[in-house]
Amino acid sequence: MGWARDLALELVTGWTDGYGDAGFRVGDEDCFVYGEAQDPVSFRLEYLPHTLKISHTPEATDVYLLNPCVVTSDGEWEAWYLAH
Repeated sequence: MGWARDLALELVTGWTDGYGDAGFRVGDEDCFVYGEAQDPVSFRLEYLPHTLKISHTPEATDVYLLNPCVVTSDGEWEAWYLAH
């Protein structure tokens, strides 16, 4: 467990390289939709280096991340699941 930028730099750069300084911009109307209507690719790439990697399975292609940039009113961090 640790920060994605420290433990999974290839994950961070793999998603963020190629978007330049502008990054991949997703508006609030798309980014903060949860549940059945959620688009799994509508997240803010600029948050990715700040996420906490909470899963590690050797040779796995999926990862669970917690995002401290988005916090609920209960104090919980937004959870991300990235997989191929």
